[in-house]
Amino acid sequence: MIIKNIKKIKKICVSYSGGLDTSVAIKWMFDKGIKIFAYYANIDNIKNKKLKEIKNKALKYGAYKFKMFNLKKKIAKEAIKVIKYNAFNVFSGKEKYYNTTPISRFVITKKFVKEMKKDNINIWSDGSTYKGNDIERFYLYSLKINKKIRIYKPWLDKNFIKDVGGGRKEMIKYLKKKNILYSKEKKNYSIDSNILGNTYEGENLENLNSYLSKKHFEYKKKYKNKICSITFKKGVPVMYNNKKIKNIVNFVIEINKIAGGYSIGISDQIENRILGIKSRGVYESPFMELMSILYERLANCIHNEESLNLYRENSYKLGIILYKGMWLSNEAIMIKSMLNVFSKRINGKIKFTFEKNKVKILSTYSKFSLYNKKNISMEKVKNENFNYKDRIGYLNIKKLSLN
Repeated sequence: MIIKNIKKIKKICVSYSGGLDTSVAIKWMFDKGIKIFAYYANIDNIKNKKLKEIKNKALKYGAYKFKMFNLKKKIAKEAIKVIKYNAFNVFSGKEKYYNTTPISRFVITKKFVKEMKKDNINIWSDGSTYKGNDIERFYLYSLKINKKIRIYKPWLDKNFIKDVGGGRKEMIKYLKKKNILYSKEKKNYSIDSNILGNTYEGENLENLNSYLSKKHFEYKKKYKNKICSITFKKGVPVMYNNKKIKNIVNFVIEINKIAGGYSIGISDQIENRILGIKSRGVYESPFMELMSILYERLANCIHNEESLNLYRENSYKLGIILYKGMWLSNEAIMIKSMLNVFSKRINGKIKFTFEKNKVKILSTYSKFSLYNKKNISMEKVKNENFNYKDRIGYLNIKKLSLN
């Protein structure tokens, strides 16, 4: 249920980003006499000093209570599942969008809605706008997790928009009228970040004749010729450079740093938002791209053609489902169940290195591999598994299917 009348709200949970939109929303609701619990998701590599500033800002704008949740581990674990399922979206040539923001929205909502019960709060709010995807993702997940939850969206409230204005300049003026100076951070784009990577939208990217002027991950020659290896067990990376992966968050950060240093995982996409309108985003996801490449390498070695076709067909559907905020839907559960069977055989080790914008595979090993050098060798082979006579018989049968 979406609440349209702010007067009925006594207590509310605001998913606080630390940015201008949710800061203004907190101030506006505080002035209406609402008791505000500001929940903040720590999902990126933010220093403690910055985290304290975010807390102080929420309290300054009128939050009754501030709660911070470290969700980096949960996001990393969910990302591994997404890689197993190959649940990505928006394909342009070889480039993919790895659904990094949809992953975080699911994790954040799941945690916040459950935490709200502990604080005896039944109304949820966030700063997503009516044009974007997040407004629908947060809405669907919150209702799926708690059917009795009520939802208030400031950017769907005409009174809120009337009071604070429709843009960033107007919101800063609104705070100034309230004797609050907003220290505007210099940002070239609207950036959404978590430990999996970054999403850039807005500003000059809204023009299709321009490109991203500044990236987080830049090519660094200092990582030149670094040779790495990753071992998978049942589709999950378990060893990195022959050492057990004990801390999944540190593993993600390390891979992002190294792979990002070779400009791996950068894609520029024109996509269909959930509404059907076109938008443009530039994405950086070094970890996701590397893991996807390695997982697919093993999958191609281990599974036959029919299994791979089913895997790709259904993983594509699942990627769209995740993008649309339906990760908990019945159809998602059905597809995940099938892909879990597929991933159980993804066991093996890959050794690789990097070149600029490229992952170079050095060796691939799996005890389940269907690859057999004897079957495809161009040299004379003893004790062949099949010979030219077998192929003649196969071709004679094949011709029977011709019209």
